[in-house]
Amino acid sequence: MNRKDIRVVLIALSGALILSQYQNCSPAGSHTSAPAEGDTVRVIEDWIEAKVTFVEPSLDLQSEVNETSLDGLCARKGSKLLFWQLDDGQGESLTGGEAQCVGGGFNLIVDQLQYLNCDADYWLWVTTPEGEGSALRVRKRCPAVLAEPLETAAGGRESCFMELVEREDGMSCQKVCYMEGRVYYQNNEDLGSCRHIQANAGGI
Repeated sequence: MNRKDIRVVLIALSGALILSQYQNCSPAGSHTSAPAEGDTVRVIEDWIEAKVTFVEPSLDLQSEVNETSLDGLCARKGSKLLFWQLDDGQGESLTGGEAQCVGGGFNLIVDQLQYLNCDADYWLWVTTPEGEGSALRVRKRCPAVLAEPLETAAGGRESCFMELVEREDGMSCQKVCYMEGRVYYQNNEDLGSCRHIQANAGGI
């Protein structure tokens, strides 16, 4: 961004700030033409250099998930068509498709996740027709050796488990919470926390 562009952004923000001050001082019941907070955000967003970006930096999935929905941000100006591709990090594409940039955001459905190797890193790319874009790291959890449900939120969208997981250095006990098949909480617990699961399963 050059000095001229920076000046334009600063002027726009200053104008929005001044107008908001007038709005705060106006009598009750009166109306002003001050822009809403969302309008100010749009002014800033128009000058973001990145054309496409994901809302989240990485994505960890439950072992049995076959597809998932993802959201991201995109430039309001320019092409509305976006391309996405899931690859194995070695340039081999597993699946892909198209998405639309609408109102500064995009949504896409990634399928065929049942073919992902567990605990392996994959990369989801989203690009514009000009080749500008960003990538998201995707990883699928391996099935737990044993799992015990702890709690489930109303509607079944959220659920937590105590899981006994086999790792290269031995067994690990983890508390894992999922929302619609995505990991949103994960914590390593003392191995003793999973002993009752083993006892209930016959001492595996």
